[in-house]
Amino acid sequence: MSQKSTLPADHRAYIRASINNGWKKLNQYHNKVEESPLFAAAIILHPRFGISWLEATWVSDEQLAWVRDAKVGIKDDFTGWYDTSQAQYEETMQYNAAPRTMGQEDDQYTQWLNSMTKKAFARGNSIVF
Repeated sequence: MSQKSTLPADHRAYIRASINNGWKKLNQYHNKVEESPLFAAAIILHPRFGISWLEATWVSDEQLAWVRDAKVGIKDDFTGWYDTSQAQYEETMQYNAAPRTMGQEDDQYTQWLNSMTKKAFARGNSIVF
């Protein structure tokens, strides 16, 4: 005899409703993961998996479409975050460098801010506060 048959009907209904609610919540999170390129980036950049693992393992049309969209999303995000154009350099120069007055020594914060700006230019990044 199974435990299911020994449970009262109201307990079985409660368990059934709990399982259905769990599936609904899991589905909501699954949909959020599909919307974000971060999950795809995590899988693709993972040393053990990577894009070749995804393409070899995920073979259905829906899965391959997801992989294709993930590649595009990651490329767009990478371009958006790491594209260093001349306009960004000019913007960084204009807004991040603290003004100096001739003959006046900078305080520690201004020295730190200017050193961070110089480091950002050396790396090709911009500083965002």
